Amino acid sequence: MAGFVIDPSEDDGVQQRAARPKMTAGERTLWAAAFKYKTSSRGTSGIEVMYVCVEGDESRAYVWDTFWMTQGAAFRLKNYSRAVGKNTPWHPDVQEEAADVILKQPVCANIIMKEQDDGSHRPEILGWSQYVGDITEEMESIVGDAEAHWRKMNPDNALSGGSSGYDDDEIPF
Repeated sequence: MAGFVIDPSEDDGVQQRAARPKMTAGERTLWAAAFKYKTSSRGTSGIEVMYVCVEGDESRAYVWDTFWMTQGAAFRLKNYSRAVGKNTPWHPDVQEEAADVILKQPVCANIIMKEQDDGSHRPEILGWSQYVGDITEEMESIVGDAEAHWRKMNPDNALSGGSSGYDDDEIPF
């Protein structure tokens, strides 16, 4: 392979993409772009959600959260439900119902930076409140881009915004 050379000083004609902003602590407007069901190593069912920030300097930054489906953690799904205006009972283990709640609209989220075992910090969502602003085309574009990214990274099990949980050729009607 002696003929293969990388020259970082050469212009390859490819436009460099700006780095995605990193999430920091504070109040952020987030929109769930996609989710998938998962099971912990202890057998607990959960819903892993990828959110994207849709306003401000951190627009396009991602943060992940998991809703564990236990009685002790049910308050988190209840609080999120209220933040998106869902005030009637629903079943988080039914994909279509979960999509109707989780992917419904932006929410205001309180983000903290939580220290990890290795000393690094990662964003964590402490709670949600209702988003009262207008939903713009830019916000919809940002969440659409995040959904496309999720689908690319999770082609087998991603449920995302604008999705009923079915591929276009699998719609059950």
